[in-house]
Amino acid sequence: MAVIESTYTAVKKFRIGSSYNVLTFACFYAFNREAKTKKAE
Repeated sequence: MAVIESTYTAVKKFRIGSSYNVLTFACFYAFNREAKTKKAE
């Protein structure tokens, strides 16, 4: 059972980590796009 529990914890941590990465990427992308638009003006 301990193996299953540790695997579950690892998966949960990975899911939280990847969603955090996606969020960071989305913010970075939006910021980049905004900066490009301001430069174009």
